[in-house]
Amino acid sequence: MLAFSSDYSSSSAELENKCMDELENCLKKISNAGFSHVHWAHEWDGDYTYSIYEMIQIKEWFDKYNLKAKGVHATEGSSRSTTKSKYHYRWEIQNRRDYTSENELNRLAGVDLIKNRIDLSHIIGATEIVLHMQLPYKSFEQDESFRTRYYNQIIKSLSELEYYAKAKNVKICVENLLGTPNEHQVYQFDLLFNRFDKDFLGFCFDTGHANITGTDCLELAKRYSDRIFMIHLCDNVGITGQNAWDDGAIMTPCDQHKLPFEGNFDWDGLAKVLANSPYELPCVLETCFKEDDETAYLERALKLGSKFSDLVVKYRGNSNE
Repeated sequence: MLAFSSDYSSSSAELENKCMDELENCLKKISNAGFSHVHWAHEWDGDYTYSIYEMIQIKEWFDKYNLKAKGVHATEGSSRSTTKSKYHYRWEIQNRRDYTSENELNRLAGVDLIKNRIDLSHIIGATEIVLHMQLPYKSFEQDESFRTRYYNQIIKSLSELEYYAKAKNVKICVENLLGTPNEHQVYQFDLLFNRFDKDFLGFCFDTGHANITGTDCLELAKRYSDRIFMIHLCDNVGITGQNAWDDGAIMTPCDQHKLPFEGNFDWDGLAKVLANSPYELPCVLETCFKEDDETAYLERALKLGSKFSDLVVKYRGNSNE
């Protein structure tokens, strides 16, 4: 068993720019390559809302190609427009749909958008959604009261989502992100996981992000291993220089989305962590196709993803002896 991200070949997160044949063809290729599951990741950003009829259409495609769902990548809201790096600063323009917004109506609109992705998960048979939560950490450092207000809005939004998600048997898994030092992410996850239980709020561990944001790529995975209910597997060679922290144009390309074992991430170490976590296979590859031969790429993805999955099974078996 192995899951692949639905948008592996996409240059855009915008579903409305893609014809239905193209979306279906992505699933067909994933199935033909031998993957058993799909992580639905189209529209991971922005404020697109799925119609119930689109949800039914996606479910029919899954059935047609004998695929199962392994999570949905939700969106944190309207694309964020600021005059400075999105990784650092508070939003200078109030976004229309943003569950972190200080504007109460915009915040509620963002909550509705997350509910839309919970509905999609429920329809296609997924039990997790992945949620981004960008941390404007330099603004936190400049204004402690802003950090308090920011997290107050987040807790309010998650509290409103808790019953809705549990009623549909869907966990929200907050992802570790690119561009924020681990010390700020530890504060974030400690706060959230002390407030919300495991039946509702989990951790999505992204290997590519973790290989960039800390000196130990496994720090967050080890600390929150009991909350790992979703993973995004990809590889890179780490941060290219300390100047990346001040320039999103330098930081973003560090997240190369290579296939596992094609960078320098500690895959053996992660397999041991997952073997002792509640994570349920299959593993999820979230990589980007940037080559000439798509068929060969998918074959290599299946091989390398299976290599990692086999490690998890091996260590999990050993831990039960």
